[in-house]
Parts: sequence; structure tokens; C-alpha cells
Amino acid sequence: MSGHITTLVIFDYSGTLSLGAIRFGTPEYLMNRLTETGLEHCGVTGTDIFWHDIVNPTWHEGSTTSIGYTHLMVRQLMEISKKAAIAVSGAEIHKAAFRFVESYFAHSFIDRQWLWLLGKLVKEPSVLILIATDHYAEATDAIIRSLQGLGVAGVSLKDDPTGVHTGTVKIANSADMGFHKNDRRFWTAVQSRVPYQALNRIVYVDDFGYNESAESDYSVPGAVEKRMHATISILKDVFSTEVVGIPFLIEKRNRPEFQKNTMPRRTISEIALKVWELCVPAR
Repeated sequence: MSGHITTLVIFDYSGTLSLGAIRFGTPEYLMNRLTETGLEHCGVTGTDIFWHDIVNPTWHEGSTTSIGYTHLMVRQLMEISKKAAIAVSGAEIHKAAFRFVESYFAHSFIDRQWLWLLGKLVKEPSVLILIATDHYAEATDAIIRSLQGLGVAGVSLKDDPTGVHTGTVKIANSADMGFHKNDRRFWTAVQSRVPYQALNRIVYVDDFGYNESAESDYSVPGAVEKRMHATISILKDVFSTEVVGIPFLIEKRNRPEFQKNTMPRRTISEIALKVWELCVPAR
């Protein structure tokens, strides 16, 4: 990879490129998955237990280490079933956790509405695409598979330390990087793997956790705006270039605490067109 890269386009994954992950976490849909995969039989009899006893207490560890979602889920299920005095074997717990995680990532595909933009940008010699996500270790391979399904090649930054894989979408997962996106160390690690010296602009598309489930600690209203400002500030500082932040927010009419949020709501097609115009000005 040479110094021809002048624009770095950064996309968030869950809640931005992938809306299926958000639908998966809606209460009715999630409860069906808990039943079908066997987690309900292991003691996760409600979505509140799933969020409060599995996801929220383990999120930091799961999203900054290689331990993986499945392993963490097994660990928590052991405790949940024990407290509930449920007679379930370790093998049953492992199978249920595996089925659930497989189902989750199967639903976390990149929306095909992004294909037009990704397919065109990956062919632009002056543009580098990066998917930056706070996620579990399994997400890296899931993103690569999802990109392949769209006919776009992807590679993890941890497997591409010198940027030799050209014409590919790069993936920076917090579980691989060891830090979240609102941590300067995440972006310093990214900087060391991309040709940032020639950059004159970063275009950053993210929901900043806004689109996540209401039960997730990640979507707390105040945390969303704080995360957005902190991340953009760090990007400007680390890369010493212009950063255009584009929030991707879906409507939350059933969430009154979000109604006063003044950030604009845009569709995927509107976002895609705006990103394209920023990256490839009229010729």
C-alpha cells in the first residue's frame, strides 16, 4: 500500500452496517432466540436475565480480549443455572451457548443497502475503508464472511500489520485491538497500520451505540453523545487531519428519553450518498 490514500472512511459495524444485530436484540425477537437455542432451559427465562446477568457484566472483558462471546456465555450460564437450581449439564450449556452465538452472528450480516457504496469505494485507489467496532472476538470472522457474501474482500488489521492486502476492507475489532474505540490506544494502533501521513480527511460513520437495545448499557442516552464527541476528538488528535463525523441514527419513537436528541436521522441511502460525495468529489 502506498501513499496514494488520501481519505480514510470508517464505518461502525453493529447498529450501522449491520441492522440485523439490532433487530436480534429486540425483546420479542430475543426471547424467541433464547427459547429456540436452549438458553431458556439453562435459566435465562427472560430478556432481563440475558442483559443483566450475561451481557452487561461481561461486556468490557468480552469486547477487549480474545476470550469470546461463547466462552463468556458458558461461564455466566453456569452461574445462572446453579443459582436457579436447574438440573442442566455442562454439555447442554455449551451447546446452547454455541447455538445462540451462531444465531446472533448469522443475523448480524451487513445490510445489502451498503453494497453500492462499499463496492465502489473499495475500488477507489485514494480511499481506504475501515470497519471499526467494539465487539466480541467472534465478530472479526463474522464481518469477513458478511463482506464475502457481498463480493467484497475483508481482512483484520491484526492479520495485515503492514497493509499489504490492497483492495480490501480493513477490520479493527476492539477484541483484537485490546481497547474500545473511545480509547486513544485503539486509534494509535490503527494509525500504525494505515498510511495516515497522506490523509487529508477521515469520514466517520457510526451510531455511537444509539441504535443498540434499550436494555444494553451501551445505549444510555448520555453515553451516546459523550462517546461520539470523545471518539471524534481522539481521531482528530491522533491522525492530525479533518474528521467528518456522520451519526447514523434510526428512529426510536418508543424511547421518550431519545426524543430530545437533535442529531439528524438519515437512511442508509442518504448516508451512502453523502459519504460518496465526500470521498469522490465531482470529476
